[in-house]
Amino acid sequence: MQVLSLHLTNSNSNELQNCLITLRNLSDAATKINGLEGLIENLIKLLSSSNEVIATLAAGILSNLTCNNEMNKLAVLKSNGIPILINVIEKLYMKSELIEPCICILRHVTNRHQESLRAQEEMKAYNGVVLLLNLLSVKPYNWSIIKATLGVIRNFAANGLNMQFLKSLQIIEKIMQILFDGYNEAQHKQVVNDVNLIDIIDASSNIILLLMKDYQNQIHMKNINCIGFFVQLLNTQHDKIQNIASGLIAEMSKNKECISTIDQQPGVQFYLTKTFNNRQEHLIDNNAKTLLFNINEFKTMTMNRFMPQQQHNQQDIGWNQQQQVVN
Repeated sequence: MQVLSLHLTNSNSNELQNCLITLRNLSDAATKINGLEGLIENLIKLLSSSNEVIATLAAGILSNLTCNNEMNKLAVLKSNGIPILINVIEKLYMKSELIEPCICILRHVTNRHQESLRAQEEMKAYNGVVLLLNLLSVKPYNWSIIKATLGVIRNFAANGLNMQFLKSLQIIEKIMQILFDGYNEAQHKQVVNDVNLIDIIDASSNIILLLMKDYQNQIHMKNINCIGFFVQLLNTQHDKIQNIASGLIAEMSKNKECISTIDQQPGVQFYLTKTFNNRQEHLIDNNAKTLLFNINEFKTMTMNRFMPQQQHNQQDIGWNQQQQVVN
């Protein structure tokens, strides 16, 4: 890998392309190898090549090398990789196969290494998050790019320091739109251009779950009727989508302002009845148990709230008897 890297700077176009193809073939097996800083620096320079084939090969190699390799992620940062990647994406804007591997590199570099927060701040400084969120609105959807983009957004949503920033970008509405459109398209065709739309539903739902850690986000989701859509997902025939939905609703059921809305949904009662009647106890997942527990607790609390008034109106019950009833 290091020897081939030496030929990336002074080779003619054919030699350069052959070197890159060889490096790409090797890069799948080289994710644990360190000492590739020079190669990574050269590859980042090639991202701006006017030859799109060269740039795409370089991006593919970088995507492989930055997968689960902290040293290579740091090398991308050190080589000014983030602004270069953002510039490439902005310049081509959905019109090239180069976009997806560039987004994948950003996904790797903004997660699971000691400088990941710095990488996220760099992306924000260069308007990278706004750019990627805008890609989610481009139709017809390129689901490969959508999937890669959701991976980057998930990294930002997992960092509580980004919550207010993401709110300012109307993150909930944008991710919910992808979840909604991905689910609707999956009803007709589950795999589109080699992308399984269940993966899109899963990735967007994971982001929503992370955003639910913020109390105000939960209230906002209730106000824009996300709960109704989650219940629709809950009663689908697809087991994985149903499990995803039960996780979303179970999490929202922990919020006292959301549980009343959840309890009013006939689809929730239908799901719980079907689940607890048709499955053995050890097969019922924790989300269903959490949801049932929170609904029952809400109903008990509601009944207790009105019970003192009912007792007050029953004049023929003595004080001692009232005390016993309350106890």
